[in-house]
Amino acid sequence: QFHSEITEEMESKLALEEKHASTLDAKMQSEENRRAQDEFLSSMTAEIRKPMSAVYLASDVINQLELDSDQKDLSGILLRSAATLVSLLNDLEEVSRLESGTLNIHMESVDLSGLLKDTVELFRTSAQRKGLTLKLDLNPLPAALELDKTRLQQVMSNLISNAIKFSDPGLIEIRGRYERGSLEISVEDNGPGIPPEKMHRLFRKFEQLDPGTYRRFGGTGLGLAISKGILEQLNGEIGCDNRKEGGSRFWIRLPAKKLEGPGPSDGDSTATSVQGMRAGLSIVQDDAAEMLEAQLRLLGINVIRLDGTEASWQRAELDFLITENWQDPSPWPSILWNADARNPGHCPWPILTPPCSSQELARIIRDLMAGKEDLSA
Repeated sequence: QFHSEITEEMESKLALEEKHASTLDAKMQSEENRRAQDEFLSSMTAEIRKPMSAVYLASDVINQLELDSDQKDLSGILLRSAATLVSLLNDLEEVSRLESGTLNIHMESVDLSGLLKDTVELFRTSAQRKGLTLKLDLNPLPAALELDKTRLQQVMSNLISNAIKFSDPGLIEIRGRYERGSLEISVEDNGPGIPPEKMHRLFRKFEQLDPGTYRRFGGTGLGLAISKGILEQLNGEIGCDNRKEGGSRFWIRLPAKKLEGPGPSDGDSTATSVQGMRAGLSIVQDDAAEMLEAQLRLLGINVIRLDGTEASWQRAELDFLITENWQDPSPWPSILWNADARNPGHCPWPILTPPCSSQELARIIRDLMAGKEDLSA
């Protein structure tokens, strides 16, 4: 009897160990599969980006030619469709960076009032089309805060875009507060609000609370998940509350160090003319290079094609240089200030420029000439 009990206990223990080992193997296999999927997604995103760059840039160039009304309508459809695909690729790439821990964070002195005003202006036209008024309510804010300007604008653009998308005609309010080293920004809309039982799903990847949302508005369901990931990288948080009067209030909070002196001014950069500048172009991909050259020439910029060697960059006497980024696998070019072109391998701030319209490209170059370091489109 005693021997039988010992045998049963050993068999039970062995079965438990085998089950544990099997569970561990399954978990490891699942993690390996997830890593393989992430690597595949990242690789495919990069490969799709290359031809999409040429499609987007070509669409922008065509849209600026002298066309009749029908041709203009068709070119507009092409440009908007290409922009939508580029936006999707950007979202997928951001998710990949967040999951791999390779998202770049660049802290700098930021004029927050100016940043929020500029961001609101980007959406004013689309808001007006829906009968919406964008109101900015800023308590006196410090002249300069230490923030990641690009990432903060990315998050705010997502929140304002969502508010416009889901609101009825009326008012959207953007509020900014700073107190004891903490920054809070909120976006209040007059939309349908968020059902309490669905609130926990808001910031999940690829989640859309209403199945009809995609059919009505499109989108990937990644914007809020990306915003949450960015805020976590900045030691901040993001959340949502339903308003008593109807609608939702999305808010972000993050630490922000107050800096002495004014932040960088945006006021004069738009007055700088880009016509007559000398741009060096060193892009391996022929289609992207040709479309970039066409964009630059439309802006009145003289383009010098370079062979990709540092020596050719130094001989060209350029105002600025557009070249593949040497520190990032992304195929998009970097714009480098001429002083840094002499030592590109040690450039302190490589600047990625995703495909953008000619107008946006002109803004980037004007900001470059104004001496700004953050020129991401």
